[in-house]
Amino acid sequence: SIPATHNSLIVMKFDAQESWHHSVPQCSDGSIRKHPLSGSVRFSLTFRMERPDFQSKYDGMTCHCGKRPVLKSSGRVGYYLCCNPAGGDATEKCSFWKKCFLAEEEARRLRHLEGGRSGPLCE
Repeated sequence: SIPATHNSLIVMKFDAQESWHHSVPQCSDGSIRKHPLSGSVRFSLTFRMERPDFQSKYDGMTCHCGKRPVLKSSGRVGYYLCCNPAGGDATEKCSFWKKCFLAEEEARRLRHLEGGRSGPLCE
């Protein structure tokens, strides 16, 4: 666990997204010191890079229920495509699952460009 104090920023680099569980845990209002302007409001921002080169390889692909699959990763299985019930709940998700070798290869390529490093994970 990496505690983040007020006004802190954690940048997850390299394979940190795939190797570590990351979230902003829920806390009771009493455990958070209130900021004079924003009160107990907390923000968690995520910035992602869109990869049109990946999208073009999978254009037209649909899962079993006809939706466009989403790319995800897991430390155990690597990158995979699965059903994306965008706007719905998990009960609307079908059983579609397919290993994404293109993403695996891209991750290997990027690690090689960085000299084979997997860290530092945060800065």
